[in-house]
Amino acid sequence: MLNKEITNTANTLMKILIPGQAAVLSTKWHNNETINILNIYAPNNANEHHNFWKKIEMEWLGTNLGPLDFMMGDFNLTENPIDSAPAWLNNENAIKRHTKSLVEWNSGISQVPTDHHMVSVRFALPNLPHIGKGRWSWPVGIISDINIIKKILESRIETQWKIEEMGPHTETTNPQIIWKTFKDNMTMLAKETTKTHLAKINQHIKMLTKDLRKITNCREIDTLEDARINRIILEKEIEHLHKKQYKESHLRAQAKWATHGETISKYWSKINSQKAPRDVIHRLHIPGTERYMTKSEEMAEMARKNYHENIQLSDHLTCTKPTYQNTRDIALQEIPDGQKFNVPTNEMGELLLEEHILNALLSSKSSSAAGIDSIPYKLWKHLNEKHKDAIKKKHPALI
Repeated sequence: MLNKEITNTANTLMKILIPGQAAVLSTKWHNNETINILNIYAPNNANEHHNFWKKIEMEWLGTNLGPLDFMMGDFNLTENPIDSAPAWLNNENAIKRHTKSLVEWNSGISQVPTDHHMVSVRFALPNLPHIGKGRWSWPVGIISDINIIKKILESRIETQWKIEEMGPHTETTNPQIIWKTFKDNMTMLAKETTKTHLAKINQHIKMLTKDLRKITNCREIDTLEDARINRIILEKEIEHLHKKQYKESHLRAQAKWATHGETISKYWSKINSQKAPRDVIHRLHIPGTERYMTKSEEMAEMARKNYHENIQLSDHLTCTKPTYQNTRDIALQEIPDGQKFNVPTNEMGELLLEEHILNALLSSKSSSAAGIDSIPYKLWKHLNEKHKDAIKKKHPALI
């Protein structure tokens, strides 16, 4: 199974070697490199293994796919003393191709119902950039949480009061600082709510997995029957939680498909649209040096400081008013007509009014990605509805 969100599936090739028992997947990797992955399901009868592997070898030679990179699947090998004693080493020619690229080996319980443990490994070539977890964004699902919305509404009254009672503006005391503090508090509330409501099962699984690892690494595991029983109990509990988590996710997906899957909607468009592979910037040159950086967060920070901020300062210092207006008009011409507001360009220099901000908010797409503050438009629209309700009921409202 390939995740189209993060994998280039445009030139993927699937070839069946033995129907129902062996198939090879060939896909493009970074820098147009190709990796070949062999998935097998070996016969249950051990006496058939020799002919099975011989047949795979002959079929593989006929594919002209080049060297095999990974092999996975169910080998149907049972524990036997001869498998581990005497100890033996893997073939050096078979393992040295990707030794430095394989990290985070793990064997654990699978969320998909099965009677086997799933072995996983992370494959990352040494020359690839370091890509972090990404920017945190407010989970849209918790907008319906009554408690967090209540806390935000209480905080916005305090924020409004601070702005109204503020004295002369300084660099440390001004409406922008207070507004930023208000948004930071909203983000903190969202993170706390997410941990409380959305991560209960994950936290439980994490604690049980930690206990399981401790028992598994116990030196007396082979002689202490109680330790082995506890290990089995922990594995069964973790398996139960994984299945529960998987079942809930599966039911939500089924319900969403039943509701929106057969109608033209954003959901239908999303699941049926072609997923374009992500463009990855492998490295950026550090100005004034002969070195490069490969960490995504460092590259983003360097681009912000050396390009975004500098170019704004440069334009601000040297740009004349006619040049500024001409550049602005050229930029506006690049915006599709369907995305433009019917506002004369000379009004762009006027002060913003409440109606301008409200018009921009209501015209924004609720499903659009959040800005740098990580707060989605859907939340601002929801708070605006609460604001209007407060005015109707003559309750304190953020104006």
